[in-house]
Amino acid sequence: AFCGQPASLSTTRTSTTTGLVDCSKDVQTYSSSSMMPSALSSAKDYIVPLPESETVQRDMKSLSSWATSNGVSFDKVLLEHQTSQTEPGKSSNHDSDEDDWTLVLPQDTKEDIIILQVPSHLILSSERIRDELGDSLEQAEEFLTKKKVQTEIPQFRIFVKLLLEYSKGPDESVWYPWMKSLPRSFNTAVCMDNVEMDCLPPFAWALATVERLHLDLFRQALRIVPDSLFTDKRSITDNAELTCWVFNCVFTRCWRYPDAINGKQRCDIVPLGDMFNHNSNQNIEVDYDKEDNVCFTLRQDLPAGSPLSLSYGLATNPHRFLVIFGFVDESQPEIFCQILSNEPSEKLVEMGYDSSKMVFRTEDGAISNAVWDVMMYNLLEQVPKIQDAFYKAHKMNDKSTKAAIHSRFHLEAALLLRKHVNNSVSECQQLLEKANGYDSTKHPRLPLIRKHLKFLVETFVKVRHTLDETIQSETASRKQ
Repeated sequence: AFCGQPASLSTTRTSTTTGLVDCSKDVQTYSSSSMMPSALSSAKDYIVPLPESETVQRDMKSLSSWATSNGVSFDKVLLEHQTSQTEPGKSSNHDSDEDDWTLVLPQDTKEDIIILQVPSHLILSSERIRDELGDSLEQAEEFLTKKKVQTEIPQFRIFVKLLLEYSKGPDESVWYPWMKSLPRSFNTAVCMDNVEMDCLPPFAWALATVERLHLDLFRQALRIVPDSLFTDKRSITDNAELTCWVFNCVFTRCWRYPDAINGKQRCDIVPLGDMFNHNSNQNIEVDYDKEDNVCFTLRQDLPAGSPLSLSYGLATNPHRFLVIFGFVDESQPEIFCQILSNEPSEKLVEMGYDSSKMVFRTEDGAISNAVWDVMMYNLLEQVPKIQDAFYKAHKMNDKSTKAAIHSRFHLEAALLLRKHVNNSVSECQQLLEKANGYDSTKHPRLPLIRKHLKFLVETFVKVRHTLDETIQSETASRKQ
């Protein structure tokens, strides 16, 4: 999907003549609005005070015995402690850099072998939780719907369920040993302090603000849940550290998919299955059998010691991995070019206006055809007849006419894109300089944010280099 021409980066800082949005301006407006939640302004890590635990170490030994006694089949995988951050060329769901665990193969294993099977009774499913709790969550879910976050209701159900299991303690909760194995601290947006938030690029800042708003709304909705659901509800609702920790556990460890029976979106957390790290080129598949057990199968032959991975989805959005999961995926082959439109028309969508298609390669800065098409279509608003001809050529798959129009205005498109590249590079470099001016011991997520910014800058600079070559070539051609 990449054209052979030297390609470009375009960010959201585009000319008003193109009909594209300056996202940074919108984000700044949002930051001063009343929508910004005030909670979680502290820089401290959120450590859940498990009653019998005197340390913050994850209890992985109890997890293994718990899984075995509850029918989890995992003799073909091994829990391994990772003592450092992501290896070069790989990505990791390192919730905490010093306490990351993952699943690896203890021996050479063939393709299509089921390496892990988790029985259905251990799966924390939003649909089952709804059936279990009945009408107890009805008013809280109505509240979330009124606040226009109804898409997060499946996660809210798991949020409440985990708080219930926590309140039961180790003697009554089936899932308590699994909860003891979870990370004690996170690097996600809801744990960032104001300094760390201020060092985020606009797209990441906007997404982080939404996540913090969701936590704020989850806490408000929790107060609406009937008191009878908990033994001591106030000890739960007043515990900001606990609710933040549970929120992180839900959003870093659940996946969403359409229910096979009713087609509605459901969310599941699969204990042990939540230990797989992220990689865009995942090497395992996930399937549900007839009994709703979850089976994890190898997609290819792998040698002993191989790390096992799933894709956490939306692999072209680097900000999502930082904000929601708390890590930087430098292995991403492509990232979203960050072109936005206030109200994309049907024609613009047909031209390829789609964040999964409008990407640029991190390896060499090449831009997908969809980016060129969308930028050209917007550029041609100034000449409607040519814009219409360009659209019709795209619809009719008239490659010759389309290529001729691209060639005619290629310099103009490249100049516009380079302007966006320069703005993006400058913006990220300024944020890097700002982040470097703070003490990381007081703001512990700054190293991760710096890593994110450097990844963006390196990619943008590659794009700018290819753009400069394109502009030089096109300028020389026109002079001739």
